[in-house]
Amino acid sequence: MLQLDKTKDQEEYNGLLQAFNTHYTSLPKHIKEGDWLNAIKSFAQSEFLDIDSTVNFGQHLEDMNPKMSKAIANTVGLALKHKKKD
Repeated sequence: MLQLDKTKDQEEYNGLLQAFNTHYTSLPKHIKEGDWLNAIKSFAQSEFLDIDSTVNFGQHLEDMNPKMSKAIANTVGLALKHKKKD
């Protein structure tokens, strides 16, 4: 979907996050749910997104996808739990 694992700096990460928020805020029909949730997890775990922004990112996705809010909350929650701490 997006090459997040190869992101090297904040600017590149922000561009990918903006692309995700533009095209993938709601689960597209052509993408598997698991792949979409894994992308959310990758964004949420990134060192380039602080904890408050991660929580806001998850909440926005939950608001946009009420039927999947529990899965999104669990995904972001696990990402926060495993997020590298400075």
